[in-house]
Amino acid sequence: MAQASTGLPPDDDPESSLRGRAADGKLNRPLVSILRAFPTLEESGGIWPVKIQTLGMFSLTLNRKAVSLNTDSVRQVIEFLKVLIAFGGLEVSIQNLASALWPKADETNARHPVDALLRNLRDTLGKECVRVSPDGGISLVADYCWVDVWEFERMLAVTRRILTRDYTGKDASEVRS
Repeated sequence: MAQASTGLPPDDDPESSLRGRAADGKLNRPLVSILRAFPTLEESGGIWPVKIQTLGMFSLTLNRKAVSLNTDSVRQVIEFLKVLIAFGGLEVSIQNLASALWPKADETNARHPVDALLRNLRDTLGKECVRVSPDGGISLVADYCWVDVWEFERMLAVTRRILTRDYTGKDASEVRS
């Protein structure tokens, strides 16, 4: 899919209040530039291989078919997916996932179950939908996965931008009518 555009000017203000979150939860990059990487549901025509709804009742749709959440193996994969999304879904460290899923386990004992759940998640969603970086960061691939919370964050960033700036990049408080 092509990269999406919010129609906003580049976020070249280094002191912008619109920041993205790194895997460790710290604010780091301009949020508007991050959000441009995720095509909107409308831009894709509503067709995504993986559609994940987390706001309200959780649902997972694969190739337009709802996934039943009734089996234990699927429930474990869904819990893993929920934790991955709770950490932002991009470049999430295995240590963060392990400590969230098994807070009392030590790192070496938690690594094997995380690897198994990662394999199961990739089997469920598709290998192309979940990427593992060389440094071990786990990401949902935005070209294949639509996540409602990402759409919400995009709309929030657009709203903040509209409320605080005009399209020329000047502060809205300086614009006189």
